Amino acid sequence: MSNFTRASTRNPCSICGAKKYCQVTPSGDAHCMNEPSGSYKKAADDGWLHHTGNSSRPARKAETKPEPRLLTTSERTRRDVIFTTLLEELVLTEQHANNLLFDRGLSPEAITRNLYASVTETLGEVVAALASEGDLTGVPGFYFERGSWRFMAKPGDLLIPVRDEQGRIQAISRRVPDYKAKRGDGKYPWCSHPQSRSGTPVHVANPYAVKFRPQIIISEGALKSDIISDYLGLTVVGIAGVDAIGENFGAWLRRSFPEADSIQIAFDMDMWTNKRVSGALDRLLKELKFVGYSPTILVWDRSAGKGLDEVLAAGVAA
Repeated sequence: MSNFTRASTRNPCSICGAKKYCQVTPSGDAHCMNEPSGSYKKAADDGWLHHTGNSSRPARKAETKPEPRLLTTSERTRRDVIFTTLLEELVLTEQHANNLLFDRGLSPEAITRNLYASVTETLGEVVAALASEGDLTGVPGFYFERGSWRFMAKPGDLLIPVRDEQGRIQAISRRVPDYKAKRGDGKYPWCSHPQSRSGTPVHVANPYAVKFRPQIIISEGALKSDIISDYLGLTVVGIAGVDAIGENFGAWLRRSFPEADSIQIAFDMDMWTNKRVSGALDRLLKELKFVGYSPTILVWDRSAGKGLDEVLAAGVAA
């Protein structure tokens, strides 16, 4: 195991997305402590060994399903149709529904509209039915193993759709129930697999609201953005963590939402004390100003909550 290095914020586990405990190699293989599905071997010191797309070791040819490199409009639509069908066929458990409604403050209408779903023991049947209707190759999170299609999630996970600027579902993140004990800060890993990686796409909550109210809030994470949008009725763009801000983010925002004339940034309040977050904030401000925006930063009393979603749920003004 001497060639393995520990996963980190900058180099997370390529299998489960955790930023602690797992290990990776320069060739791309992973020693994942959390996910057995898709592994080629059980590690002697716990965890599972995985080949990835960057590995120099040959993958099992019978199970390799290459992902298309170019994401065309038709491919985006295909992803949306498959993900929408998956989420509609699953159910939202009472536990997850109560958490979204009472703990996170989402309205019943938003919970229904956003298509959150719970992973139960029926996942395999749902995926098999999807596979019988069409090819799942290249759709993030789906993979072919031991003669059947599977999806990268476990019973107990809450599935959260990640939508593009037209509202199409392009990826799914999952809220794992045991992240504190097993995953460190891997609270919302992606439904992603070496056969079909999700990447770290931007999530857009309520993308058409900007046509009526030309204001956009930039936040962190899909669920947090959904909550903020539900409270304020605005388009909210959720980045997948501060390290996921791309160099062309400003240009993408300007191109996708030409109506927007007001940009507000609502990072968690640790942006003032966390050097990594404050550095990302500086880069984001420069990126937005470069394309002509004059962004402002939303602030609030830290005692009201760390994130804007918590502040809004508590009824405190930002």
